[in-house]
Amino acid sequence: MALLIVSMGLRAQEEAENSLGLYLGVGKLKKQDLIFSPFVHQDWSPVNVVLNYRHSGKLEHRASFRYGHYSAYTGDLYNYAWDEITYTKLEHSFTEVDINYSLGYKLTENEQWSFILGGRFRNRFQISYYDYGPSAQFAYHMPIGLDAWFNVNFDPGDKHHLEANLMLPLFSYVARSPYLGQDDAYLERISVHGDLKIFFQHLGSGELQSWGSSQILDFDLGYRYALSDRWELGAAYRFSVNLHASPLDFKSYESLFLIGSTFKF
Repeated sequence: MALLIVSMGLRAQEEAENSLGLYLGVGKLKKQDLIFSPFVHQDWSPVNVVLNYRHSGKLEHRASFRYGHYSAYTGDLYNYAWDEITYTKLEHSFTEVDINYSLGYKLTENEQWSFILGGRFRNRFQISYYDYGPSAQFAYHMPIGLDAWFNVNFDPGDKHHLEANLMLPLFSYVARSPYLGQDDAYLERISVHGDLKIFFQHLGSGELQSWGSSQILDFDLGYRYALSDRWELGAAYRFSVNLHASPLDFKSYESLFLIGSTFKF
């Protein structure tokens, strides 16, 4: 939030373009976490929201928030008895939250093309809940780090605009559920009581990871059509890969298909 406020304050120092975009869409998640299950869980979900802020001047500033939620299960849902009460097994649930800030420099720019090279401060929170019927387990995977950012813009004129972004990790601070989902350190962390306190306890259990053990790739394509000087309609496709090897393999592949609008101010 502090970085966003600073970037908005740059309006007083340079002539720049600012915009705010809201996108909604459908996502496909395919995920396997061997700590909790050998199965590959996958689901389509219409619950995906992306909010973008852009400040384009001498430097390119971008901030984004994304929320997505998926449900998945293998086999058939079933009923089970517990204390003489019948319950129905719930689906596994997966929540994806991204809060990112990007800063870039325009290497070259003309009437149609522009190329930006920069970095992204990535905050990714992947929260899972595995329901096994009579028992359930909470899981977390939080790779926070710095990425290299490559951006290409193409403006053919006649109100059309195309854009592509590629993000590759330089390093990550990864907090992940321990082997078998719980250990002594995990039980000690959740003894503090209070969801927010427990969240920061889990976050503090992470360690720095390089490309060899934490591999992340984000790629997106976007199209915008200008309705007026202020408003644009847009569509975007995003593809994300998240792989992690310790203490057991974690694999996540996600595709997003988004539509929305952008307001310039």
